[in-house]
Amino acid sequence: MGAESTGNLSGRARFDFFRPAPSAGYVHGLPAARRTDTGTGDIPPEKAGVDYFPYAYRGASPTENMYDPPRAMLADITNRVQHLVKTGRYRGALWLEGSSRIEDTIYWFNLVIETDALLVGVIANRPNRMLSSDAPLTIVDAVDLVLSDVWRDGQGRNRIGSVLVQDQRITAAREAVKEYAGPGGFGTLGGHGGVIGATTNRKLTFLPTTHHGRTSEVRYSRIPAVVPGVRRTPGGAIRRVEVKVKDAAGRLRGSAIPAVELADFNAWMTANPPGTHDPVVARIEAVIDRCLGESPLCGLIAEAPTGGHFDHLDEIVINRAALSGFVVVKVYRGTPRMFVGGSAGSLYLAGSNLNANKARVLLMACLLRFGCPRPAADPAHPTRAELAAVRAHLVQFQKVFDTH
Repeated sequence: MGAESTGNLSGRARFDFFRPAPSAGYVHGLPAARRTDTGTGDIPPEKAGVDYFPYAYRGASPTENMYDPPRAMLADITNRVQHLVKTGRYRGALWLEGSSRIEDTIYWFNLVIETDALLVGVIANRPNRMLSSDAPLTIVDAVDLVLSDVWRDGQGRNRIGSVLVQDQRITAAREAVKEYAGPGGFGTLGGHGGVIGATTNRKLTFLPTTHHGRTSEVRYSRIPAVVPGVRRTPGGAIRRVEVKVKDAAGRLRGSAIPAVELADFNAWMTANPPGTHDPVVARIEAVIDRCLGESPLCGLIAEAPTGGHFDHLDEIVINRAALSGFVVVKVYRGTPRMFVGGSAGSLYLAGSNLNANKARVLLMACLLRFGCPRPAADPAHPTRAELAAVRAHLVQFQKVFDTH
């Protein structure tokens, strides 16, 4: 039987294997002669949470958390993937990751990685040891999609951006979202499509219209070496600072990866009686302090209750964050099925029909591209000029949120 009707990957294409932030490692090291990945030299003993990041792995003591990759690792992953696709050696790339976080990573690649190669996210809902495991077929489907060239336009360029392949469906990276842990567990957000084709006959039925890869306003080459950020001084004031986003070789710096927090502003069952201290204020002030200590590029995703409205106190807290140098994005709770509305003259962005996690990914990319607005000298009592400066800075962000 030919490769087309079997799972024979080597009969389909040639592959190189790379290990950026792998999910498994060599705890005793590995001699160079035994390496199966693309690399040189011996692999020294590797440690979980430092060199590799197991899925749902917990340490020996109750105080140890899951070993998810730290935020700074995103810079290393981005640099490595961008370097690989820039060589022009590869027709496409398969990104293998756990289903709980691949929807964020593949959307990040869709926005930042500058290439006309096809980047395909591949997950498995059932382990290989389990009856009817789906990983082998999904990998074959992803490879066949890359080889099919249905994703190219008339000039040979990528016309669909990065995608997720799962259960014989092709889903645009922007819309792919995990809904539950099980077979068929991925759906789409936004209420306006997202599944763009099937792998059974490798046919596309819809094309994404949002910007990606080569046309993205936040792609790798558009990210500058330096952008404005914010820091709290020893005296407590928040001041604008210069943030070195890339090093001398043009690679992203891990220290510059933005800190973006998610906050639900639904006050029902959480607010105190009128006239007493409201926990929302203290919570957002704590978020501001923590994020300022983690990164000079900061943002806040504000989940609005049903209807998308913030009450008066919410507006005060959000404005205080915006006037402290944070970029705030308003989204609906859950999985939106409509576009969130903006408010004229507001100090926050309208998050389109993205959910909180997708909006965080896009805001992180925008912060690397544009930096933070200038904070007010007194965020509680801004001047008209300071308000105008924040709004002017947000215009470029809103254009990206409307088109990416």
